[in-house]
Amino acid sequence: MESGSVRKVRCRERCWRGACGFVSTLAAVCCLGASTRAAELHLVERERFDLAYPAFVEPVAVATGPLGQLYVADSGRGTVLRLGPEARIEYEFESPDTQPGIDPLDLEVTGFQVFVLDALSKTLLRFTLEGSVLDVLQNFAENSNGFPAALSVDGSGRVLVAYPNRHAVHIVDETQEAETIIGGFGTSAGELSRPIGVAFAPDGSLYVADAGNHRVQHFDEVGNYASTLAAAVEAPRGVTTGADGLVFVADAAGAVHAFTTRLEDGHQHVVLDLPANEPVDLAVHGDTLWVLSRAPHRLLRVQVLWGE
Repeated sequence: MESGSVRKVRCRERCWRGACGFVSTLAAVCCLGASTRAAELHLVERERFDLAYPAFVEPVAVATGPLGQLYVADSGRGTVLRLGPEARIEYEFESPDTQPGIDPLDLEVTGFQVFVLDALSKTLLRFTLEGSVLDVLQNFAENSNGFPAALSVDGSGRVLVAYPNRHAVHIVDETQEAETIIGGFGTSAGELSRPIGVAFAPDGSLYVADAGNHRVQHFDEVGNYASTLAAAVEAPRGVTTGADGLVFVADAAGAVHAFTTRLEDGHQHVVLDLPANEPVDLAVHGDTLWVLSRAPHRLLRVQVLWGE
């Protein structure tokens, strides 16, 4: 089986103590001192599953449920699919009564609900984990900003949406009424150019794939600029966050980036090269990272490991 390779990169930030340098062919680690070194982060590709036509037409997004359930949004087929072992389709989501299908652009699973950006109805739909329609959470039909391209939902019910054409990201509060606007076109810190992926972190802060500027930016929970996580990602697309301060970025140029954000982990940046793939989205559950490739249509299962 053809598999990806992990390349070493230099630390993206200064070390807190000691010097930076290449320390492994598998991971880049900041030295924390003469006698202390953070455990190294590794990404190991385990399996590949081709999403073949006609079962899959145009898969665009992937998400995982609270028990590791796997969901794929397929805009070409006009539905969301729940996948089982070996990436086999178990069932597809129902459509709202008022329309023949949906055109999902992105999806997010938070708690026991599935949130879907539907370009057909220009709404944010809410489903059960079993695919039954619950309600319309937001209607973008008369939104002067157009229709968002990506979303994230946190545990409190806040919604984060990206507007690439407006070069902005909006945080919608728990009431679905008040909005905070982040960005505006530019290259300076806190400015954006075609943001195309967003993710809430467990602490309420957020990450934005700033595609036009080839970087990933970090903002605090109220939208203030915090830092630039990576300033050299060729084609950032989907972003997701995991436990222990991990941030993962799909790079459509053929790679997946993983970052540690905790001081004790040494600010590592690991790159898993995936030649002949175009990663556009990803989802993590425990130590399993699912990567969705657009060309070819494929799911890759990657294991997230810590070790020396």
